[in-house]
Amino acid sequence: MSTAPAAMQAVAPATQPSARLVAESVPGNHEHVLSDISLMDATGSQVLLAKKPSMMHFHFDVLDARGDKKGEVNHKTHLTNQDFEVSDSSGALLGTVRVGVHQKGRPPNAWMEDQAGNKIAKFVFEFSILNFGLVKTDGSRVFDARMGGGSGIVGNLQSIGKKRFEIDLFDPSFSLLLLIGSIAALDSAA
Repeated sequence: MSTAPAAMQAVAPATQPSARLVAESVPGNHEHVLSDISLMDATGSQVLLAKKPSMMHFHFDVLDARGDKKGEVNHKTHLTNQDFEVSDSSGALLGTVRVGVHQKGRPPNAWMEDQAGNKIAKFVFEFSILNFGLVKTDGSRVFDARMGGGSGIVGNLQSIGKKRFEIDLFDPSFSLLLLIGSIAALDSAA
């Protein structure tokens, strides 16, 4: 049985995930500030780390488990939206997560564009930003993310504090760089 929120289940039929991952905010340059984002596999091993070189900027260097740079997430603010451009280690643009203007207390209007600026997917939300997914324009689900995963009430509250998301990845061809860029973008919009 799928654990995806009802709003996301209505978008596309449930399928088995190709991977289960966890994204969690972790301390960065300042040990008491959860500024970086760790993407881990189901065993808890780190796959990617989106690291902020500075607290003053909303830019991330994306590193693999060995510390080698695999890409970047660059933030740009415009009048009507925020862009989070995700590129690989050679600087080639993989895609852009766009977050439009939204009302406080409501989920953001967010979507993903390809390298040419074509809208390829939209983020859907349930319970504000606690549960969300990415759905392609053809209706197929890319991934679902659920906040939580702790044990009991205290564990779930700790998950909220760490911004810990359990992620079911349905599209095995979807770039993990774009996945961690999506988490960074939606975290900034919250």
